[in-house]
Amino acid sequence: MVGAPTSVGQCKSGVELGPNALRAAGLIKQLQHLGHNVVDFGDIPHQSINTNQNSVNNKLKNVSEVQEMCSQLYSLVEKVVLDKRIPITLGGDHSIAMASISGNAGVVPNDELCVVWVDAHADINTVATTRTGHFHGMPASFLINQIQHHFNNPNNNCIQDCETSSRVK
Repeated sequence: MVGAPTSVGQCKSGVELGPNALRAAGLIKQLQHLGHNVVDFGDIPHQSINTNQNSVNNKLKNVSEVQEMCSQLYSLVEKVVLDKRIPITLGGDHSIAMASISGNAGVVPNDELCVVWVDAHADINTVATTRTGHFHGMPASFLINQIQHHFNNPNNNCIQDCETSSRVK
């Protein structure tokens, strides 16, 4: 378990309370009850929203704060993976996905990496499409950009398999 009590990727206070709220609701005890050996690696240092909402080019908000948070979270997630454990990152601000997924990807081989994304929307805004400038709505676009070289032809194997099977018939 890794906590990311931060709200720097968006402008609403309260999301930084997510990790402790999930712990208080008994998440760790429930996972242990299911037979899992759960270790709580704690939280990255708490970061709350910057009320000034400093921006880069009047577009992206809290860039330095998001970068600092991502650096800290990346390191903690990487530590968990190197300890041969599966990190479960708790948060509320969706920008944490950039660091939690990258922290895994930096250690786990590509063919073994699995991401479970639970959200009501895709968080795939780009710097060009964001209306708010908040990283909260952009982590998927940053991650896709980061790994796009792995997806030049994601259906290559399927195409070859389909051609082979059609010849066999």
